[in-house]
Amino acid sequence: MKIEYIHMYGSELITKKRSNVLKKKLERVFPKVLIDVRKSISISLPDDYPEIYRTIDRTSTPYTNGFQNKSFSNNDSFQGKDKCLILLDGFELQRIYSDFISEDELELGHVHVIFKDSLISTYDEDTRRFHARTLICGTPSIISTPGIIEAPAKPRDYYFKMMLSDLLNLSNEEIKTKFNERFIDYGDPSVFCAALGFAVQAVFYFLTDGDPFCIENTCTLYNSHWQEEMIRAQVKTPKFCEYHETLLCFNYQN
Repeated sequence: MKIEYIHMYGSELITKKRSNVLKKKLERVFPKVLIDVRKSISISLPDDYPEIYRTIDRTSTPYTNGFQNKSFSNNDSFQGKDKCLILLDGFELQRIYSDFISEDELELGHVHVIFKDSLISTYDEDTRRFHARTLICGTPSIISTPGIIEAPAKPRDYYFKMMLSDLLNLSNEEIKTKFNERFIDYGDPSVFCAALGFAVQAVFYFLTDGDPFCIENTCTLYNSHWQEEMIRAQVKTPKFCEYHETLLCFNYQN
């Protein structure tokens, strides 16, 4: 599909200033695409949308990102204090947002990327668990800023030390410090580098007819399931593999 427009919607974290920085970087990747920055879509959920909220008790129920079960302490919440983690149903949220997009911009050629400062999830019927997600592709595509931190798994040793923190006489903050270059945490500016990478993946979803991910773990389109994979592919050395670079040049840079 030939993409002509990319519409980005900011959030509290992805401010207008930060959105414009992301826009300029996206313009370097897609120089022939018209990109505009818009305000966040403000939605007030009526009573007939109660299923969008999914609450998981952090003190008793782990959720999974598909690779690693994670039980959370109170310090791991988005606000830092809540005992419960509130997840939004990503597909339901996507359906709601699509009602706010004008019919003309639902046509092929338009890509909508919404940044959301809530954790989004999808439900797996097989495992009967919620899976935290960073990106939901489609119309619109939704990028969860806390999902960048929560969805990809941290190093295995991190979880091992957290489980044995009392035995090791280490606080959560001390353990985080030992792994501070191996995962992205709240307040880390690397979130914005990763956000750009996921925006690129959202565009490639349409460019590749629904198959945006790469099998090469050094490509920025790699579907990272671990924080270290995400940092390598989208923060430290964000670049395309030879195949996707050729595909990009053929469609948008010639």
